[in-house]
Amino acid sequence: MIAPTQEWYRHALHRRLIREIPELKLHSIYTHAQGVTHRVRRDESDINAVFFDEGRSAVDRNRLSSQSANLCRSARIFEYLRANHVSAAVILGYNDIGLIRLFQRCNLADIRTFLWSDSNAAGDHAAGLKRHLKAAVIRHVTSLADAVFVCGSLGRDFYTAYGVPESKIIYSPYEPDYELIRSLPEQAIEDTRRAFGLDPNRKRFVFCGRLVPAKRPDLAVAAFLEIAHERPDWDLLVIGEGEMRTAIESLFPQDLKARITLTGFIGEQQTISALYRLSDVLVHPCEIEPWGLIINEAVAAGLAVVTTTACGAGVELVQPGTNGFLVPPGEQEPLTLALREVSEPGVADRFGSRSADVLDRWRGTADPVMGIRRALALAGVLETRAENDHTP
Repeated sequence: MIAPTQEWYRHALHRRLIREIPELKLHSIYTHAQGVTHRVRRDESDINAVFFDEGRSAVDRNRLSSQSANLCRSARIFEYLRANHVSAAVILGYNDIGLIRLFQRCNLADIRTFLWSDSNAAGDHAAGLKRHLKAAVIRHVTSLADAVFVCGSLGRDFYTAYGVPESKIIYSPYEPDYELIRSLPEQAIEDTRRAFGLDPNRKRFVFCGRLVPAKRPDLAVAAFLEIAHERPDWDLLVIGEGEMRTAIESLFPQDLKARITLTGFIGEQQTISALYRLSDVLVHPCEIEPWGLIINEAVAAGLAVVTTTACGAGVELVQPGTNGFLVPPGEQEPLTLALREVSEPGVADRFGSRSADVLDRWRGTADPVMGIRRALALAGVLETRAENDHTP
């Protein structure tokens, strides 16, 4: 598995792969030391983590000046694959020349390759020459790959729009550590409540994500402010840090500041999960979200969810009128109406109680480990299981 950076959810998935496909020897390869969010490198020896670039950020890999380094890194990764007799490689993305070269070299060496991507049709606005070039790259990479892993239907629609046959597309979505979220000790939740000074008798909307334009935290705040006086028992919790923090804080009117909590960046999954458990409705008014793992986390924690039709996970895990609402991206009025409706007495509790069923049905049709096993079996890397064997 060749990924850009360490992430909590990736670690959890790789542990599942080792546990549930015991005939597989997994190598967890990370191409970069850091991503958008800077974190301290963690010990992941349990999933055989290997680092190929400890000093660079994945944010820079698309720059022209980074392509030489990308090619050099690709060559080193390929030699590692050969030296360790790797028979299959799942490569996350195709957005640097090094990854494209890796597909090519693996193909020549008879190492089966699989493209994993969170691309989303709702966010694909390429046009003119840029679209022609993008289409050429996608056709080339997907012709080399045995299968294309996508997170959900918006990912499928992205690739079929570029001519990839549906038969080559397999669902293998991001997922968090569901067990951590669902089995969180009550004491940990209470400790988190006290640490952030949250009143146990109040209802809460929660926004969680980087405070950047694509996530539209400003819309979450503006919509809350529109209904705040109608909903005096509701507060807003904003989890995250980013370039829009100062602008967002400037939106808080003096008489409502006490009802808005801005936590800053939180790097511990347990703390974020506890804050979800202390909230009632996740608000995620993104302009575009290729997947959006926070939706998985929120429904696992039993929250109602309001997000947009441009959120990959939202389209799969939010059933409008059942456990939340989907609204158009970039529009405040529909978002405000959704928050007003979900905060009617009893609605958030009713919606949240249904989220677990929605999640369980989704996991039954789109389990990442089952998707990877199926692809490896179709490529002849693993034995095909009997039809009556339903083990994940």
